[in-house]
Amino acid sequence: MSGYSHLTVYYFSGTGNAKNVALWLSESAKKANVSVDVIAIADVNRRSITPPVEGSLVAFVSPVHGFNYPPVMLHFIAHFPKGRYSVLLLNTRAGMLLGRFITPGVSGISLYLSALILKLKGHRIQALFPVDLPSNWISLHPGLNPKTVDYIYTHIQPRVIEFAQTALAGKSDFKSVRECVVDLLVAPIAVLYYVAGRFMIAKTFYASRDCNKCGLCVRNCPVQAIRMVDNRPYWKFSCESCMRCMNSCPKRAIETAHGMFVVLAVAFSFLLSAVIYQQNNMAFVAHNSVLQFLFETVLFLSLVAIWYRLFHFLLRYRWFERLVVYTSLTKFKFWNRYKGWHQ
Repeated sequence: MSGYSHLTVYYFSGTGNAKNVALWLSESAKKANVSVDVIAIADVNRRSITPPVEGSLVAFVSPVHGFNYPPVMLHFIAHFPKGRYSVLLLNTRAGMLLGRFITPGVSGISLYLSALILKLKGHRIQALFPVDLPSNWISLHPGLNPKTVDYIYTHIQPRVIEFAQTALAGKSDFKSVRECVVDLLVAPIAVLYYVAGRFMIAKTFYASRDCNKCGLCVRNCPVQAIRMVDNRPYWKFSCESCMRCMNSCPKRAIETAHGMFVVLAVAFSFLLSAVIYQQNNMAFVAHNSVLQFLFETVLFLSLVAIWYRLFHFLLRYRWFERLVVYTSLTKFKFWNRYKGWHQ
């Protein structure tokens, strides 16, 4: 017997993992005769959110990006109306397969920070539930093979359904708090990713000459972070690195410029050590860790913005485009793409 008459699920998904979890929650609710709304936050006005049905159980489902919820979900939660809803917080995190064992990902501060924000808004946190689904961050590693994806999904789905049944009955679940030591250890990385890392990664995406200008990546980007510049896809700083574009490109034309990013990082390091910090008036910055971090972050992001525009322009030249492509790991056949189960 369900303790609720309605369930509202808000989700953000790039390649299908979080969407599938949202659908599993929905299916469980329907089987318990609970009405349900499943809402993709990318499709709504995130600054003017319509409150859920009164008395509804509310669930938020999102992947983990840099050991935190992605900014789009954090901003949605920050603008979520005040009230007294019971809340479920779920994340999908980078699961891998070691033999027959599904290795867990790391939630970082994703659940705790969101729980704090919602608690301050007056809501009751009923559960924090991480879901270990296949890692999709193919800028960093090849996509998992279909057999591995199928195995992970087949074993994780029943756990989510069991959790949904327990939550719909009004019971709490905070077993994930046992991982708090590891989560808090990576908290500094989560902060660095939010203030700098995500912007750097956004500017590593590009489209090779295999691109047929179909515009699918532009139309399907959940945060409208891709536009056409000089008849070629161009990634803005607002990119969430959700991997939808790279994983769904029909021509497999979207790549990550690993080689070019390494060159840029080395050039920046040389600029700092051999030029900037050699100036007498920069000594106070070099000896103050906070000022140094802020200065280097702003300088590097400025350099990235300038370089990316030049980089995008130079891609029209075959010799440069080929150089970039063959120093991009994502170009090689063994570097698979990924889509969520049954997507």
